[in-house]
Amino acid sequence: MASIPGSLLTLNDCAQRLNVGKRTIERWRAEGRLAVVKVGRVTRVEPAELERFISANRMHSSEPLVTPVYGRGRRLRPGQRLGE
Repeated sequence: MASIPGSLLTLNDCAQRLNVGKRTIERWRAEGRLAVVKVGRVTRVEPAELERFISANRMHSSEPLVTPVYGRGRRLRPGQRLGE
């Protein structure tokens, strides 16, 4: 992470902060999910933008990570368990 408060972050800084690869950061940038600042040929991210991205993608513990599927693609009803 950059040590100067308010300074722009490199894509590597962002990748380290989120524990993902630099290519993932580049993909999110290309998809428009993460706004960047171009300074000449250099790409940077504002710290506030990275915090916005983190907040926008935060999941709460009550939200399922995936929709459970069993058998031939049949989805589980709320409260239903496998084998019912």
